[in-house]
Amino acid sequence: MSRPLRCPSPGIRCLLTLVLAVAVTGSAAADPLRHPLAVRNHNPFVAVYGIPAMDAVEVLDQGGNRLALTLDATSNFTDDGTDNEFIAIDGETYRLNLRYTRGFADGWEAGVELPLLRHNGGFLDGFIINWHDFFGFPQGGRDETERDRLEYRYTTGGSDLVAVDAADSGVGDVAIHVGRRLVGRDRHPRRRLALRAQLKAPTGDSDRLFGSGGWDVALWLQAQHHWRERLWWSAGAGVTYLGRGDVLPDLQRHLVGVLSLGAGWQPWQRLSLQLQTDLQSPAYQDTPLGQLSDTAVQISIGGSLGLTERLFLDFAVVENEFTPDASPDVSFHLRLRTRF
Repeated sequence: MSRPLRCPSPGIRCLLTLVLAVAVTGSAAADPLRHPLAVRNHNPFVAVYGIPAMDAVEVLDQGGNRLALTLDATSNFTDDGTDNEFIAIDGETYRLNLRYTRGFADGWEAGVELPLLRHNGGFLDGFIINWHDFFGFPQGGRDETERDRLEYRYTTGGSDLVAVDAADSGVGDVAIHVGRRLVGRDRHPRRRLALRAQLKAPTGDSDRLFGSGGWDVALWLQAQHHWRERLWWSAGAGVTYLGRGDVLPDLQRHLVGVLSLGAGWQPWQRLSLQLQTDLQSPAYQDTPLGQLSDTAVQISIGGSLGLTERLFLDFAVVENEFTPDASPDVSFHLRLRTRF
C-alpha cells in the first residue's frame, strides 16, 4: 500500500525562506516579471507540431537580445480503445528548449528555437500516485499499471502506426519566429500588443515522436495590460497551419486554434505570481479517441522570480482540466531567461 505523501517540512521552510529573501531584497524592473508562462500541450502526439507557446508580449528594441532556456518535465498516463482503434500514452517526456531573439529597427524582432527531447519511463509515477492519495484525487488506473513504463502507441486494425516503447533522446523540430510591435512603449506605457509568426521545420525524427515530419506555420496576437500598480493580465490567440506530416497523416487536421488567458499579481519587486489558462483545438479528426480529438484545456499556476537585474526564473505546475485525456496529467515548467 502506498504511503501518503509527506512534505519535508524543514526543506520546505528553507525554500520559502530563500524565495522570500530574494523577493524582498534588491530591485528588479516590473515588466520582465510580468511575463506569460510559455507552457505547451506536451501530449506526445500533439507536441510534434509547431503550435506556439505564449512568449514575451513586449517586442525588443533595436539591438536588444533575449535568451531563454526552458525545461518541461511531463508525466503522461491515459489509454483508450474501440473495436478498431487503441491508444496508450504512458511515460515521461522531457523537453529542453533554447530560444534566442534579437530586436531590429521599427519594432521588429526575430529569432530561432531549438528543442531537445527525451522520452522515457521516468520516475514520477510513485510521486503522483502518493500525491493523488494524499489529496483524495482519482488515480485513473495509474496505480494499477506497471510503474515508470514507456508506451506511446496508436494501433488501428491490429497494426501499430505509432510505437515508441524504448527510451530515446534527440533533436526536435527547429523553428524560426518573428514579432511586430503594434502597441506599446511611450504612448501606451501600460499596454502591449504584438503580432507574431512562426515557421517550424521538420528536423526531428517523426518515428520517435521528436517531430511531425512536416512544415507548420503559426500566426497569433498577444496583448498585455498593467492594471493598477501590482496587477496585470495577458491574452493570446492564434492559429497554426499544420503541413501534412508523418504522424497519423490520415487523421491529421490542418488548422489548430489556440487561446491563452492569464492574470498576475506582483507582491514584491522580485516576485510575481500568476494563473493562466490555455486552450487548444484538436490536431486530429475522424476518431472517437479523446486523446486525439478533444480540445485540450490546461491550467497553469506559477510565477516569475527575479534572480538578478537581468536574470529571471519562470516556474509553473501545469495540469489538465475538463478534457483530461487531451493533455498530460501534469507538467513541471522551469524557464531561465535573460535580456542583454
